[in-house]
Amino acid sequence: MSEEIDAAGQRVFEMFGAVAAAPDDRETGALADEALAALDALLAAQ
Repeated sequence: MSEEIDAAGQRVFEMFGAVAAAPDDRETGALADEALAALDALLAAQ
């Protein structure tokens, strides 16, 4: 599970960078929200 959490955390980090680069892009924001929700679910399952 640790590898999954690491990968999900990296995805969140990448998505937040993308949001910072394009703060008005709603699709990117939605993808960042999904990535964060996936990480949250993995962490809650531990």
